[in-house]
Amino acid sequence: MEEAVYLSVNPESYKSSKLRILNSEESLLHSLKTIHNLRVLTRQKNDLKITLQKSVAALHSMVDSMILKMPNPNVPEKLRYGNVNSGIEKKGIKDNLLKRKEIEEELLLVREKLKALND
Repeated sequence: MEEAVYLSVNPESYKSSKLRILNSEESLLHSLKTIHNLRVLTRQKNDLKITLQKSVAALHSMVDSMILKMPNPNVPEKLRYGNVNSGIEKKGIKDNLLKRKEIEEELLLVREKLKALND
C-alpha cells in the first residue's frame, strides 16, 4: 500500500499560487487563440494575393491585346506632339510582349523550385 502524505499550506499562499496558475493558463489560451487567428488571416492573405495576381495577369493580357489592336496613327509631322518619331511600332510591342512572357515563365519556374524546396 502507498502512504499518503498530507501537507498544511497557508491559505493566502494557496490562493496566490492558484491565482498565478490560472493567470498563466489564461495567458496560454489567449496566445493559442491569437496564433489561430494569425493562421486564418495568413491563409486569407494568401488567397487574396492569388486572386490579385490572377486579376493583374488578366488585366495585362487585356491591355496587351488592346495595344496590338490599336491602329498606328497617321498624323502629319507638323501636328505631332513631342518627337517626330513618336509612333509606336508593332514589332517593338510584340518584342516587349515576348520578353514579358519569357520573364513570367522564368518567374513561374523559380516559384515552383522554391515551393519544392519549402515542401
